[in-house]
Amino acid sequence: MKYRHLLSCLPAAALLCSCGGIDAGNNNFHIGLKYEATASPHLDSVSTQGADTLVYRSDAGNIAVEGGAHSASAGSTISIKGDTQESADKIAESLYYFTETKDTSLVLTLSTHLKDGQDVWRFIKDSEYKDTVTVAADTSVSVPDAISICDIENGAGDIQLSRFSGKAKLETGAGDVTVTGSVLSGATEIETGAGSITVELAGAPDMGSELDISTGVGDIDLTLPGALNDDTVIEIDTGAGSISLDTGGHEYTVTSSEGAVTSHQMELDIEGKCRIIMNTGTGDIDIKEPSVRDE
Repeated sequence: MKYRHLLSCLPAAALLCSCGGIDAGNNNFHIGLKYEATASPHLDSVSTQGADTLVYRSDAGNIAVEGGAHSASAGSTISIKGDTQESADKIAESLYYFTETKDTSLVLTLSTHLKDGQDVWRFIKDSEYKDTVTVAADTSVSVPDAISICDIENGAGDIQLSRFSGKAKLETGAGDVTVTGSVLSGATEIETGAGSITVELAGAPDMGSELDISTGVGDIDLTLPGALNDDTVIEIDTGAGSISLDTGGHEYTVTSSEGAVTSHQMELDIEGKCRIIMNTGTGDIDIKEPSVRDE
């Protein structure tokens, strides 16, 4: 999924999200919700038996996922705003985590006792609270190594992934995405509509892996690991922003390069093992290079 064709509207949306007094929760803008309540639901331990995938959806708030834990757990700090204190308190008191295993996926849902098992944001959209309550949840999730696929979608807010090994789908409509200390493999997608992306790979992706990293508005920084496997393809796209690539000390060949006043396209071959395709609509491409052998 590419966001380049959304450039005309994204800066305005991003600006609205940052303005005081306007809430982007529930994918709507609400003005004048001055009453606030907080909640902190948590799960100390969740069974991951039979599951290899974490699935979590959020409309608003930051999300941090960390791998390498002994068991799965989750916790949130949640801000609820309403047109009355009663409505904000009622939603806050109803919040809890609902978990279920579907096929091989552990699905984590921030739910409400007002309609058990349903995503709180969906509940609000379909209820009397549609225009009177917003919810933003800053969420931290820890998963064991048995979880090798991470599927996260966020309407507005940052996503952080650390100490994870496997396939990832990380998508936010507006917010930064940061990946550190992780080994990403398979068909991995990292996307933000408006925000910067930083990816520091701690190890070589599996042979044949394809990593797609894209933002509509924002910079992208990628650091390669010290070792690479064959047939790895990494595509990096930004509509308005610059790309910075640290090759991890690997030598590379520029196999294709095009540029205009603002836009740039470049393709690299890293020691015959990894192909990197970089595109910017408006912005530069910077490579930290050990040596270059241009064709």
